Amino acid sequence: MKRHVLIPLLAIALSLSIASLASARWYSQQGHMGMHGGMRSDWWNDADIQKELSLNTDQVNKLQAAWDKFDQNRKAVWTDLLKGDKELEAAFGEEKIDNQKITSLAKNLKDLQDRLLDNRVDYRLSVNQILTSAQRQKLGSTLSSRGIKHCPACPTGIMGAPE
Repeated sequence: MKRHVLIPLLAIALSLSIASLASARWYSQQGHMGMHGGMRSDWWNDADIQKELSLNTDQVNKLQAAWDKFDQNRKAVWTDLLKGDKELEAAFGEEKIDNQKITSLAKNLKDLQDRLLDNRVDYRLSVNQILTSAQRQKLGSTLSSRGIKHCPACPTGIMGAPE
């Protein structure tokens, strides 16, 4: 393959690899393996929040089921993402660089990142269907008052952002 094509392909694959590692590191540092800003992921099980939002038992059960599905999918995709990242790094380390293999591995990483986003969107849509509009509005201020700035369960995902 000509050098002017190979170098951009290598740069793209390397940037994807670095981005996925940085994303994984940031994700775990933010406590997304079960904590959000120092608070448990299962905010719906907190008695004070249940009271503030007027959550009923059915809503609590549905929120737990939605989280369990989200979390199971997230863990599976992250496992595949980290494995794929290692495979990509190994492909770059081979004596003879296989451009097709690297491009395929990079595409696989992009597909996995898309699956993470799809999973997060599905989860937030589920939460939006479970909570009333008033509960969703109150959720942001309730979590924000506890110092949580990022909330994947909130309508926008970011405290203070317009719905």
